[in-house]
Amino acid sequence: MYRISLLLFACVVFFPAELFARPLRLCLRPSNGRVVARKRCPERRGLVRVDAGVLLGLTASQVGPQGPEGPEGPAGPRGATGASGARGPAGPEGPVGPRGPQGVPGEPGAGGIAEGLAAVYYRSESKISEAINDSLSVSCLSGEVALSGGVHTTSGIIDGIEYFSPGGRPLRDGSIFIGEGNAPNGWYASWHNPNNHRNSFRVYVICARSQ
Repeated sequence: MYRISLLLFACVVFFPAELFARPLRLCLRPSNGRVVARKRCPERRGLVRVDAGVLLGLTASQVGPQGPEGPEGPAGPRGATGASGARGPAGPEGPVGPRGPQGVPGEPGAGGIAEGLAAVYYRSESKISEAINDSLSVSCLSGEVALSGGVHTTSGIIDGIEYFSPGGRPLRDGSIFIGEGNAPNGWYASWHNPNNHRNSFRVYVICARSQ
């Protein structure tokens, strides 16, 4: 008994512990593919010993099938309203629209004489013209002043006719140049007839005689 105890004491003191330690092995569990370190790899526990060098040299050679698409996630919160953009440049000017139809003549106004006037008269002159450019004037009688006037075509083809001063212009003693403070006593109109159509023109003036 004394000799056995002495031998065990000598083994513990003079021999390193590594001689008595069992090395760990790498064990594969095929059921779940996990690799664990064990002193032994008993098959009854579903373990298979594998070599470490072989395990480190393994690389993936197969790719599993793609899994099913997951359900759509919930909508995210609404983002904040963005800042207003800068105002764009103005677009080009559009083309001029077609000329509208002539309006219906208005109802005649009520008759009457302005204060300080004794009577109002309608005076007119007519002219048949085929000239490209032509004119006509009409005058009030002596002692009368012109209040207004106008021009129109009484017969012929009016297409293309243009009046240089639409409605005409007042006259003073036959001149369109009227000094400041002078009363007109006539009316003048001129026109452009590019097609040389034979037309009848009438220029009229509204004259008044003071009391």
